[in-house]
Amino acid sequence: MIESSIMQLRVTLSDVKPGTWRRVLVPTSIRYDQLHAIIQVLFGWTNSHLHSFSPAKDPTTEYGIVMPDLDMGEGMRNETEFFVYPDLEKGDVTYIYDFGASWTHQIELEKKW
Repeated sequence: MIESSIMQLRVTLSDVKPGTWRRVLVPTSIRYDQLHAIIQVLFGWTNSHLHSFSPAKDPTTEYGIVMPDLDMGEGMRNETEFFVYPDLEKGDVTYIYDFGASWTHQIELEKKW
């Protein structure tokens, strides 16, 4: 567990007109699975599709739901075990919701206090 303070995030849905984004305050101790749940609410998604997170500084790293019984998520890190803040300190994080439609969101750390 990391020491918790507050961070302000800007989550922008890419490639849509007009531009669509949300700003949210979350603790620095938030994990990827928890941020997924928040983004679902922020954008009115229904949590009915798969998703993943990838840090911009390390696009080969991917966080999401690992389902070895279904041969899904091979090479993916379990999102319930990793905190978002260390990646956001280094740069933006990309969140993809619905691998068919590829709703891509850029997550930017705006402030931390």
